[in-house]
Order: sequence, then structure tokens, then C-alpha cells
Amino acid sequence: MEIYDEIYRICLAGIFFLVIVRLLKPLGFNYHVFLLERSLYRAKTDLFSYLILLSLCLVAFASYLYLTIGTTVDDFKSMPTALRTLLQMLLSMISFRFNVEMSSLQAQAVVSLFAFTVSIIGINVFIGILTWNFYYIKLLQKDEHVEPHMTRFNQELNDHFWWRIDKIIRKLVLPRLRK
Repeated sequence: MEIYDEIYRICLAGIFFLVIVRLLKPLGFNYHVFLLERSLYRAKTDLFSYLILLSLCLVAFASYLYLTIGTTVDDFKSMPTALRTLLQMLLSMISFRFNVEMSSLQAQAVVSLFAFTVSIIGINVFIGILTWNFYYIKLLQKDEHVEPHMTRFNQELNDHFWWRIDKIIRKLVLPRLRK
């Protein structure tokens, strides 16, 4: 029953993440938020594919470690525990350098391989996806022949917003400073 609660929490976290990303749309009058929102929107299929690949890597390493050293190491005694341990390791929440239970050279090699492939290569692929889409959106804002479905940044709205903010600050803050 506990596994279903954890799956439910993970799905709920994913839904909240998507809702928060959708909340960025009204803040699109800021150029940087606009670029971030459009880049994430354009990269959604690539990011989803990346998450599937990352999940497959996690399951593969977790199942290997569960089957080979699960009987001797408590961190890999069951499949959910092995997945949680590798996910914590991926997020740098725990370190296996100081784990004395992993005396097996095979286990240390597999965990090191996981740390290298998923952490370093995987994170670089993720950053590469975001960087390429960010660059593409910035390039489309300068290009005169923008695709019809592409939203361009509204500079007039941005200027108007900051003009209003400046006016409010001048009315509220400057009179207090003069006193």
C-alpha cells in the first residue's frame, strides 16, 4: 500500500509542476520569463523523452543492484528501496563513499558507473536540451520570418508594465523619502 502512496505523490508532484509552468504564461510580459516559458513549452517532448530514458536507466541499475547485492546491502534489499537509493544518489542526497556495507568491488563499480553515466552525462543532456531550445526561441524573436504558431515577445506590453511600476514607485516611495 505504501508504494501506491508514493506513486500517487510522484504523480501529484508532476501535476503541480505542470500547473506551475502554466502559471508562467501570464508573466510573459517579462522577457526572461517569456523566454523560459516558451523554451519549456517547445522542449516538452524532448524533456518527456529524457525523463523516460532517465527512468529506464534508474530501473536498469536498480534491478541489477537489487539482484546482485540486494541480499547483503540494506540500501538495495527491495526494488523500491533500490530505486529510492539511486534517486537519492542522483539528487546528491547521499554519498556512497562512506557506506561501509558496499565492500563488494562489483557493487562499487556499478554504483560508480551509475553516478558517472546518469549524473554527469544525463545532466549534460538535460542542460543541452534546455540550452538549445532557449537559443532557438531567442533566435526566433530576432528573425523576421517567424513561424505562424510562434508567439513573439510583446515589447510594448513590457515597456508599459515597467512604466506603470515606475510610476507607482514614484508615487509611493519618493514622497516618503522627501520627508
